[in-house]
Parts: sequence; C-alpha cells; structure tokens
Amino acid sequence: MHLTGAGGALLVIAIAIVGLLALADHRAPEAAGRAIIFYVSPDGNDEWSGKQLEPNTAGTDGPFASITRARDAIRELRAEAQLPGPITIMLRGGTYWLSEPLVFEPQDSGTEECSISYEAYGDERPIFSGGRPITGWQEAADGLWAAAVPAAQSGDWYFHQLFVNGRRAIRARAPNEGFYEAAKPIEPKSGKGFYFQPGHIKLWERISDVDVVLLHHWDASRLPIEYIDEAANLVTFVGKRFHYYAGWRNASRYYVENAFELLDAPGEWYLNRDTGVVYYRPRPGEDMTQAEVVAPVLNTIVRFAGDWHSGRLVSHIHLRGIALHHADWVRRDVAFTEGQGACRLDAAVEMTSAVNCSFEDCEIAHVGENAFWVRSGCQKNRIVGCHIYDLGGSGVMIGQMSKVTSDIEEARENELSDCHIHDGGIIWKSGVAIWINRSGYNLISHNHVHNFDYTGISVGMQWQDYDSRCRDNVVEFNYIHHVCEVMADGGGIYTMGNMPGTVLRNNLIHDVYGDEYTPRLCRNRGIFLDGASGGLLIRDNIVYRTLGGPLDPYTENTKTPNTYENNIFALPRQSSMSWNRRADNNNPTHHNIVYAVKTVNFHIGQQRPPERYAELVNDNLYYHPGGQMRFNNKAFGQWQALGFDTRSIVADPLFTDPENGDFSLPIDSPAWDIGFEPIDMSTVGPRRELKWQAPNLDKE
Repeated sequence: MHLTGAGGALLVIAIAIVGLLALADHRAPEAAGRAIIFYVSPDGNDEWSGKQLEPNTAGTDGPFASITRARDAIRELRAEAQLPGPITIMLRGGTYWLSEPLVFEPQDSGTEECSISYEAYGDERPIFSGGRPITGWQEAADGLWAAAVPAAQSGDWYFHQLFVNGRRAIRARAPNEGFYEAAKPIEPKSGKGFYFQPGHIKLWERISDVDVVLLHHWDASRLPIEYIDEAANLVTFVGKRFHYYAGWRNASRYYVENAFELLDAPGEWYLNRDTGVVYYRPRPGEDMTQAEVVAPVLNTIVRFAGDWHSGRLVSHIHLRGIALHHADWVRRDVAFTEGQGACRLDAAVEMTSAVNCSFEDCEIAHVGENAFWVRSGCQKNRIVGCHIYDLGGSGVMIGQMSKVTSDIEEARENELSDCHIHDGGIIWKSGVAIWINRSGYNLISHNHVHNFDYTGISVGMQWQDYDSRCRDNVVEFNYIHHVCEVMADGGGIYTMGNMPGTVLRNNLIHDVYGDEYTPRLCRNRGIFLDGASGGLLIRDNIVYRTLGGPLDPYTENTKTPNTYENNIFALPRQSSMSWNRRADNNNPTHHNIVYAVKTVNFHIGQQRPPERYAELVNDNLYYHPGGQMRFNNKAFGQWQALGFDTRSIVADPLFTDPENGDFSLPIDSPAWDIGFEPIDMSTVGPRRELKWQAPNLDKE
C-alpha cells in the first residue's frame, strides 16, 4: 500500500512552511536582544567566549570547541542571575568526540519562557560520538588488516563493536549466517549448559572472551563459557544458570562469537586483548588506508539526570538536528538474559526525571544496547522526527519494570512521533522498536518501524490483571512491517496487561513472519494481545501477511473486554485467527473484514445461554477465496444459529489488489452493507522527510 499521495504531499509542504515560520520566530528574540546564542565548532576553543560564529582573524576569540563548555557557560550565567531569555547553542557541522557522557542536571534546565536549545547551525550536521577513531591499519596475513590499540592492551578500553565507514562490522562468529542448533540441555530445563553437534564449539584460544548467544522464544541469553568437553560435545557456562524456560521443547538456536579462529568472512573483526591488536577482514571495495574506523568508548552518550524523589527535575532542554553515534554494550562476566524487549539493558540516551524536554530531527545510530530510555519521572517529553537505527537492542523505551508508587514517579504524557526506527535487535535479539511499561497517557504516532528480530511496538508487560498505570496510551498511524524476523511469540503490536483507555488505531501492519525455525515455536501475530491484555479499543487497522493470526487476543488472565471495530485482518500464513480466548471476556466485535482466513475462533461460555452473546459479534464480513470458512469448527449457518454474527455476511469484499497490499474497496463492495467505514492510510508513517536520511527511504 502506498503511503503517500496528493494529500500526503500537501501535508509535507504545510509542515515545511510551518517549520520555516517556527525557525523565523525562534531567531526573532536574538534580533530583539532578548535571547543569547553561543556557538560551538570542532575548530573552536574552549578558552574563547563562544559568542562568535567563526574565529576572529587574530585567533583570540570565536566559538567553543565542546558541548560541555557551552553547557557550563549557561551554568555561569545562571549563577550570576536569572536567565534573561531563551538560550540557543548553535552547533557547527562535524564530529564531537566525547570522552564522557553529556550530562544535563537540574541546574542546566530552562523554563517555559527561557528554554535551552542545542541545535544544528542551519543545514549543518553535528555528530556527538561516543567513540574513538582507530588508525594505523596495516596489512596482515591471510587477507586481514590489523591496528594496534594500546589502551586495549593496558586494559583501559574493551570495546565490543567496530564501525567501518559508518557500517557495523561483525564480531567474528560461527556460523557466519543463521544459527546452530543445540542438541539438548545437560538435563531437562537446565540452565547450566548443553550438548552441541561435533565441531560447532571448540576449545579456542582466549576461550574466556568467547560468548555463546542462545536464543529462546522471545529473548536470548549471552553466555560466557566456563568449560568445554570436545570429546563429549558439552559446554557449560559461567554463573548459576541462564534463562531456560522457553528453550528446550525444541532444539534451541545459538551462535558463537568472538574467537580469532572464527575471523573468516568479509566484514568480521576481532580484538585480542592480550596484544591490544584489532583485526579486520575488509569487505569488497574497502580501502583500509583511507577508511574511517571507529570503536565506542561510552555506553551512554547523553544523560538527563533529574531526581523525582527530591523534586529536582531537568526541564525545557531541547536537542535539534543532532546525531548521536557510537555507544557500546556491556559484557557481563556471568550468564545474562536480556529480558523480553531488552528490558534489562541501558541506553545511549538515558532520561530520568526530565520534563518538557525534546529531541527533534535527530539521529541515533550505531549503538550497542537501547537507543532511548525515558525512565521514571519523565513527563511531557517529545521525540519527534528522529531517525533511529543500527541498534544493538531496542529503539525507544518509555517507563520502567519496577512498580510505580506515585504520580511524580510515573513516566507519562510523552510523545514519540514521525520517527523512522529500523534495524534493531542486532546484539540483543529481543529488542523492539518501541516499548512502553507502567506508563500512561503517551502518544505513539506516525512512526515507521521495520526490520527487528522481535516485536515492533510493545505496550505493557504485566501478566496479571491489575492496575500497572499502563493506561490511556494512544498508538496510531504507525507503519510496521518486517518485524519478528527471527524470534517467536511476538507481534507487529504486542500488548500485555490491563490497560484501560488504550487505543490502537489506523496502524498498517504486514509481513510479520519469522524465519524457518519460528513455526516450531510460538507463532508471531499481527496484533497480539498476550497475558492479561484488556481495556483496549482496536479500530481502523489493516493487518495482513502474518505467520499466526492477524489478531490474537490471548487474554486468559483478564475479564476486561477489548473492542474490535472496523479493521481489516487478512492473509495469515497459517490461516486462522481468534476473536476471543476465554468464555467470559465478552469482546465487542463489529464491522470488521476478515479475508483469506479459514478458521475464526471464539470461545463460547457453555454455562450461559447463547442469546447473551447475540450482539457481541455482529456486522462482520468474512471471505476465504480458497474455500469454505469454519467458525469454532462450525459452518457459518451453524455459527449464526448460536446467536453470533446474525447480521454478518460471507462475501468477497472485492479488494483492489490484496496480495500487494491494496485493500481499497469499490463502490459496489458488500463491505458497505455491514457498516464498514473507509480506512485512510494516506498519512500512515512519518508526515515529513527526516533530516538524517535520504528522501523516501523505505516508504513502500
């Protein structure tokens, strides 16, 4: 389905005009003498005043060299008196190599009248890098190139990622593509070790640096090796046990990483910490004498460090037009399971107790764990128009895992909109594009999400039916496709927990399958209501080409109903879906089109008369081009005789081209007879071109 059209083009033009007017208004205070501007440039000097765009001819004054110096200049102003007006730090293009995270504390805050902005100068592209260049590459044996890293040999720098000309290199691994399969655990449900196929794991040199990455259904474990018996094909791991609960019904997949002996494919690299030498096997066309090679030093690049306990918040700080690159991930010395949604990881941007702050037109890329974590006490913040990709874990995390005890602690009323979030879960396989938990009143709108090994958008993570504060969230006009590419038991949108007032509407979701291994595990769905999911309105969504059902309300732990209205659910590979999973849930289900689905399941309460459900499921259209449909293993007439779907019909909706994602309907479609209303997907996904990506990238 096309995402643009005449209406979309006009909207982009309108937004551009509004943006220009806003920029003009932003500059107006400077001309009136009410605002302060500092300049920062890679060619600047922290001993200068920072008040000039360019160095003067005498070389005695000009822009600052570092962002922290500009931040500290604002602290100095605040120490003298109240802020006289808005303050803007203009950042010239180029790379700013950070030796420590850029930290904003309450003393760095602005106010509603006097905000603090760190933004790109004009169309220039400033990059905050948490990495360090590696130079001095020399050709080595067997097609490898090598560079000495003294800080690695001394133990001061242990990096886990390498980027060559802006592209992620692959830590030496086996197999080079895909996964091995473990033969069996040491004992049933054992988390200590497993038996492997002969030759898949060996007693390599520096075996203590080698990790085994073992995939479960919906998360994975990263396992340092304790012991290998090559004769018995047995490996055990450091630590008491790893997460086993979903791994041993079938042979689990795994790969082995970080041995020099595995450095056999173009794009792979390895760091020998004994010698301090990093090795790389170039990809075709790469010239290592000219290449820019960067390894991360920092795990977090920017931190908003407020404290809701004491009421000391960070507020009214805005970053615009800036890229944040190169953050590392942390290796644990014992077996470590990342948690569903990579919820046990940190982020390149850590926000705690931040209020009315924003990231706009920014890029976050080449990170080892999550990109953003908007944690406790974060309220009314905005992440808008950002390009977020090449992620070790998840994209944007909002909320927390621990129980929320007060309104001020809750992360709430935040906005994530018009962002492009893609290519995540590279290191931590359970990473999702967008994750919300114990957090309410957030807007997740007009984002483009794709190419994640696990779920696209995850809302809630509570199995039981109780108030988790995850309520009144709106997830709308998001374009989600090609997610759950490796992991299982996920969805385009995945929910868990009772979340009254939450709305999922006008989302376009397709191609949610998995790899060839996934059908042996739990199936991936389009919209997957797991656990105690309840209280949701699901309306005006188009969901098609999924492995399991386009909709699957696996709500076995709640009696709170969900409402399904005016959706299109089509073309599941396994050709079945459910309106309900328990007898007493009573989910209102009206005006939906169910296409190319052989079986529709709805659990009927045996202890209650069928007439009780007469209006619960009605006015729907069903059609399967390949033959007759079944409803709870009954023919449609038998299903209607039970009191369900008495006004529903079985008929071809006459979609224009459903196999290619065009679900538009002609004027003579029978869908209009059931009260179906047109679903407008013309503005789904970002409503504007993003600064940090090529025009029209992946818009189809």
